[in-house]
Amino acid sequence: MEINFSQIRTHDGSKNSGFEELICQIAHLQKPDNGKRFVKKDGAGGDAGVECYWILDDGSEICWQAKYFLDGMNSSRWQQIDESFTTALEKHPKLTHYVVCLPLDKADSRKKGRGGKQVVSVEDEWLEHVKKWESQAKAAGSKITFSYWGKHEITTFLTIDDPLYSGRALYWFNEPFFGTDVFRNIAKRSQDSLGDRYTPEFHVELPIAKSFDGLCLNPSWWDLLKEKKAELKDVSLDVLSFLNKEGNTEGRSLNRESIKSLDEKLNYFLEEFSRRITQKDFHNRISSMSSLLEELSKLYAEIYKDAHDKIDWSERKDNSRSALYKLSGAIDDLASFLKQRKALSSQTKTALLYGEAGIGKSHLLCDLSLHRINENLPTLFLLGAQYQGGNPISFIKESLDLQNYRNSQVLGAIDAAGEASGREHSLSLTLSMRVVTGMTGLFK
Repeated sequence: MEINFSQIRTHDGSKNSGFEELICQIAHLQKPDNGKRFVKKDGAGGDAGVECYWILDDGSEICWQAKYFLDGMNSSRWQQIDESFTTALEKHPKLTHYVVCLPLDKADSRKKGRGGKQVVSVEDEWLEHVKKWESQAKAAGSKITFSYWGKHEITTFLTIDDPLYSGRALYWFNEPFFGTDVFRNIAKRSQDSLGDRYTPEFHVELPIAKSFDGLCLNPSWWDLLKEKKAELKDVSLDVLSFLNKEGNTEGRSLNRESIKSLDEKLNYFLEEFSRRITQKDFHNRISSMSSLLEELSKLYAEIYKDAHDKIDWSERKDNSRSALYKLSGAIDDLASFLKQRKALSSQTKTALLYGEAGIGKSHLLCDLSLHRINENLPTLFLLGAQYQGGNPISFIKESLDLQNYRNSQVLGAIDAAGEASGREHSLSLTLSMRVVTGMTGLFK
């Protein structure tokens, strides 16, 4: 397979950004065995000398730098890479491996030029700069290894028989384009098929629409998580202050060790909650968060009973008793929330919408799809009434006018379109499947 990097799809208005995004997507797929978290820098050109990096379990980092140099290397371009590495070394002190990515091969030329002078190849220049960077890293107290991703290496990735790779070859280098207009036109065709029955003004603010926030990981989903965390934090601060004061009062027999443990567990849980929101992976940690909350709930139940039985509440005129009850309620509410369909669908990435015929299921999905498309979130909305049976992927390919491509390519390209939009779960595959009367399925 021959990849023409000059034909890479533009991203954020330029082919340069397209190449950087492609490298980030491939790097994301190269999860090390001890990989902990992948980070892609925001904005064109990345930041701090890298486009993206993997953080490993021990805190060390593998970083990628991409330069869209199509027509060879020269001293000015090598200087740009030098400057990027210098910045990366300064801004990423835990850097242990640096990958330089260029859309050209570093052929080891054995040719001689005029006068019998040896031609200096990109391979020669690469080895020279690696020595320079190794010395630079050593002087900074670091040991860093280097890799080169050129045309051959990148093409090898894109030709792996896996939709996660072959689909990116289709998305980034073939003409079929999954832009906003493609998804909007398909959704509009489905909307037209619904005819007069579709009245968006009746569906935009339906309460059930909020149930899909977790599935789609909408901005409102992350806002809701922040609210849940803030509620727990606010009430816990008052309760911990009260319990610590009571536990240190002479004559009280409250268990100070339990109170200390509660303080530590609450702080850890709130910090973990914040990390999961910041890193946008709360949906992948619901099980562990639920386990932490269960431990917290059991411990607080013991402390609550202890305080309820041993404190003479008739002498108290403040709202401390009410605060104790509120924290118990906040913990229970959050535990219940993590078991709701809204939260679970963010983890399973699937949901089933069902009900009697004619109550507006297709309308709801159409409205959700158009709303997401208007926010530049790639969303594919297809009506089951137009599905004639057989492999549903063939139906998807026909709707996208990609019948001549392999299933794996099309599915991989859909995935690449979603990742290129910059938000995880940003592409929702929405099918209004009326194969069974009265049943509508939403698959993502």
